[in-house]
Amino acid sequence: MMLNVRILAVCNKVYSFFLLLLFFLFVVFSNYPALSYTQPGFLSIEENLKKTLIEPELLNSWIKNDCKNGHGYPVVIVDTSPRNYENGHIPNAVNIPWTEFSDVRNDGPVIISPMVAAGEKMDALLQKMGITDTKTIIVFTSNSKNTDYPVTRPWWTLFYWGFSPKYIKVLDGGNNNYLNHGYELTTTGYAPAKSQFSVRNLNNSAQMDKARKSIGDMINLLDSGKIDDGSIQILSSVYPSISLADVDDRIPFTSYENLNVYYNGVIQGAKQITFPVDELYEGDGSFKSKEEIISLFSNIGIVGDKPIITYSNRGNLASLFFFALKVVAGYDNVAVYDGSWSEWGKLTVFQPTLRSDYIVNKSGSNNFLIWDREKSVFIDSVGRIVETGGADLVVGGTLNGSNIWDTVHLSSHITFNYEAVDSLYFPVLEPYKVITSYDGSGDEIEVEDKGYLYGGIGAAAVQPSAPAAEEPEGLMALPSTGGGC
Repeated sequence: MMLNVRILAVCNKVYSFFLLLLFFLFVVFSNYPALSYTQPGFLSIEENLKKTLIEPELLNSWIKNDCKNGHGYPVVIVDTSPRNYENGHIPNAVNIPWTEFSDVRNDGPVIISPMVAAGEKMDALLQKMGITDTKTIIVFTSNSKNTDYPVTRPWWTLFYWGFSPKYIKVLDGGNNNYLNHGYELTTTGYAPAKSQFSVRNLNNSAQMDKARKSIGDMINLLDSGKIDDGSIQILSSVYPSISLADVDDRIPFTSYENLNVYYNGVIQGAKQITFPVDELYEGDGSFKSKEEIISLFSNIGIVGDKPIITYSNRGNLASLFFFALKVVAGYDNVAVYDGSWSEWGKLTVFQPTLRSDYIVNKSGSNNFLIWDREKSVFIDSVGRIVETGGADLVVGGTLNGSNIWDTVHLSSHITFNYEAVDSLYFPVLEPYKVITSYDGSGDEIEVEDKGYLYGGIGAAAVQPSAPAAEEPEGLMALPSTGGGC
């Protein structure tokens, strides 16, 4: 009997020891470097997203530590300011304007810019940053007054190409917030040694589907009825060029200055941003709290338990709202419609006559059209049915009457652009060419990018190798692998 008691006591001690060991290993490896750029260690993508925004104090501590993070790995600082970099920037920041993170490409019938940067261009950008297999912490900043799309567009682009949010950071409040915390900017330029890194090192296409939607995706979603029944939410951040307070309540979605499109309006079922962009930020340009951001979007009907797709005029502002929803609010299923209205608003099988009542003006009050999908007719803002081939509207447009890619019938609050109408023939200026003979699926960019990622296009693929770690200080600090920045 005594022997059994002793055996039981020993077993309990062994069991307790193993529980403590498991707990220790969890604590250690939760902070240990991941095995590749795309693997976020033992933390989920959602947990790593919470660490995307960093404060000036943390960045300054990395700079003081010879541009290395708490694990001793190099940090790359990228200033995405399009101008005035030479007038003052964070020490050791390389200047790559945010506009470089896009390309002239086509998903469907429209050759348009800006679209997500292609693989070869991404390789060139990463190599210009000096990214190597050990330079895993990339911090985006700019001289914008807020944490705006000059940093969120590059961040979204790297996320799309497969970078884990563990390794791509944004300085909350940018250069101005850094300066306001008592740290100095410099006018000394910086250019790191060029590397040989490629997006193929990431070997990860999983985030392409999650982060970005194509024209083909959008049309399929609208045709499926998932927008109408509320299963998927579309968020329009197309702001009018006049004050929000002055916009006629019948047409809150019209962007009067988007002269690169042939008609203005809103994708059917989209919810509209009704608050100024500045509402996202504190006075120092940093984002407001998670709770405040959630409240802002909840007030316009955007919630986190259903997928969200953001769009804007050109996709840039859409990346900002993507970032606010995914990173700050913590919503899981968020994507950007990359082509946005600059693509959508070019695809029309209809055009107005010169005397049409549906040509946009800048007064803030316009008669507009809505396509009634049940009756397959246009109805205007006063309830009148508008026939095609009549006094106001004829078949033609940029698609020459071929309605496969027409988006007008998937839109509301439609007004035609007066600049386009003045020409009578809807002239197409490069690089915004509409390919009327296009017969693909509308997903050309994703197909091309996945092909590049896995070696189908361009130079030979490179094998991924061990990366670095991130903040905070871990229990197992790793040796230095060289200087950063």
